[in-house]
Amino acid sequence: MTDWKVACRYAVSGGIWRRSLAVALFVGTVLNVINQGDAIFGTASLNWLKLILTYCVPYAVSTYGAVSFALKPHRLPRRSPMHVRVKSSPRLEPLPVGHSPELKAHFEAVSKNLGFVPNSVLIMQRKPKMVQAFAQMAAAIWDPDGKVDRGLKRLIAHVASRAAGCQYCMAHTIEGAAHFGIEAPKLAAIWEYQSSPLFSEAERAALDFAFAASVVPNAVTDQSFEDLRKYWSEEQIVEIVGTIAMFGFLNRWNDTMGTPLEEKPMATGEKFLAHGGWTPGKHRRQG
Repeated sequence: MTDWKVACRYAVSGGIWRRSLAVALFVGTVLNVINQGDAIFGTASLNWLKLILTYCVPYAVSTYGAVSFALKPHRLPRRSPMHVRVKSSPRLEPLPVGHSPELKAHFEAVSKNLGFVPNSVLIMQRKPKMVQAFAQMAAAIWDPDGKVDRGLKRLIAHVASRAAGCQYCMAHTIEGAAHFGIEAPKLAAIWEYQSSPLFSEAERAALDFAFAASVVPNAVTDQSFEDLRKYWSEEQIVEIVGTIAMFGFLNRWNDTMGTPLEEKPMATGEKFLAHGGWTPGKHRRQG
C-alpha cells in the first residue's frame, strides 16, 4: 500500500480527525474573534470566506502533522549500498541449542522443518515456558489443516512486519513464504502486490488488511472488515488476524532484541527484498 493511501486512512481515522476538529474549533474561533471581532459582535460586514478558511487551515495543519508523525516510523530506510556491512549488536546473545533440555524436542522439530533454529527462540529460551507457549501459538497459526494457505499467511506476516519496520521478520517471512510454496516471481513482487497481476483480489484484501492492522495507530476500519468479508469467511478472518497479531509480538521482540539474522533468511532477503530497499541493518551477524 502506498504512503498516500495509508495517509488518507490515518486522516479519517477516529483519533486524528477528532483531535484536528477540536484544534480547528478552538484556534479558528480565537483567530476569528481577534480578526473579525467587530463583525461578530458589532455591525461591520462579516467576511465569510475568511471565517471558513480560519477554521480550515488549523484543521489541515493539525491533520498533516499527526499523519506525518504516524507515518514516519513505518517508512523503510533508504537502501544502503550492499557492500556496506552494518554489524549486529544483539542485546542478548542467542544461547546454544542444548542450553534448555526441556526444549530439545521442540528445537529438533523446528530444525527439521526450517533447517535451523531461529535466534529469536534461542534468545527466548532463557524463559523456557515462554518458548513452549509461543510454540503452541505458532503451531495453531501454521496448522496445515487451516483454512488459509500457509504461504499466503507468510506473506500476510511479511506485510505486517514491513508496516512495523522489523527487518528480521521481513526476511524470515519471505523465507517462510518460499518454504510454503510461493514462487519466486511472486516473492519478488510482494511490495507491489496492489498492482501486480500475480496477486488475486482476495490476496490484496488480506494484505491491505495486514498493513492497516500493523501500523500505529491501528488503521483498520469497519470498511476494512467489509472488504475482507467479500473474500474470506469469519473462520479465515480469525486465522488472518491471528497471524498478524503473532507477528505483532515477533516484530517487537526481534526489533528490540536486535536478533542476529540467520544465514538462510539473510540470503532470501537479499535475493527478493534488497531491490526495494531492505537491508538486514542491526540484524547482520558480527564477524
